[in-house]
Amino acid sequence: MTACADADAGLDVAAYEAEIQEWRAGRLERLLAPTGFLTQVGLFWLEDGTYAVGSGPDNAIRLPDSAARHVGDIVVADGSVRMTMADGVDVTYEGFPMTEVDLPADTSGDFVMLEHGSIAWSVIERGGKLAVRVRDF
Repeated sequence: MTACADADAGLDVAAYEAEIQEWRAGRLERLLAPTGFLTQVGLFWLEDGTYAVGSGPDNAIRLPDSAARHVGDIVVADGSVRMTMADGVDVTYEGFPMTEVDLPADTSGDFVMLEHGSIAWSVIERGGKLAVRVRDF
């Protein structure tokens, strides 16, 4: 055995290139998926208190312009998060209309992503801190 063997011996270039193309297609699909990185449009860190949610400039959690001016309010108290929707605003969870709902953090195992049109949001926990992650599909 020597270290001077032909580098191309046994290499199937076509199979290698196909593998790379398959990975790239899968990567793009994962990035564009509903929970993919490219759908994220906002991140809002939370402390105890009440946060107005909507597209209006007076909301603490600002949604894209396609959302209602005021979607509802999030209340954070002692590590729990609850959202109450504004009257007449269509917000769903897994296709079911919501008027009030607890929003456990993603680390709890009870992931809840609310949707309003093409906008979605959920609560995440990172380093012991809570935040609302906003997505636009």
